[in-house]
Amino acid sequence: MARAKGNYEDLVRLAVTELRVQTTVLSITLFPTQGFSSTTYSVELGDQTSIVVQVRPSDRPLALSNLDVARSTFGSLVPLGSFLTSNEDQDLLLYSMSQIPGRSLDSYLHEAATIPVIASSLGTILAKAIVPDTEVSELISSLGGEGSPRTRRS
Repeated sequence: MARAKGNYEDLVRLAVTELRVQTTVLSITLFPTQGFSSTTYSVELGDQTSIVVQVRPSDRPLALSNLDVARSTFGSLVPLGSFLTSNEDQDLLLYSMSQIPGRSLDSYLHEAATIPVIASSLGTILAKAIVPDTEVSELISSLGGEGSPRTRRS
């Protein structure tokens, strides 16, 4: 199976209910933007929290270690992820992730005014991924980024 595309709401409800026996599932909403091989839902719980549940084919597991590494670098900008359950009948894997507040990057890409801001922010994030924190501000300033004399506004 190359893709997990379909309506998995009942499967998600069952998996979350079994995992979180102390709360109820209030709603399950399909995210408007989906990945290539997965189906992703926002799940609102009775304890006033929400989680993300991703359904993936078993031959395309989520690399949870990548989330851990990214989270160690970018902190709360990266969700906490964990394996939820598998469904052998449909050859599927389900993962639970913390929900990060805000809008998805995809929703901003259609607004021309946001492209320069996204490019600058992405550059800063990439710089932090490969340059030690102590050198990031110097690098950004030298390239005319945040806080440099060339970009400060009076």
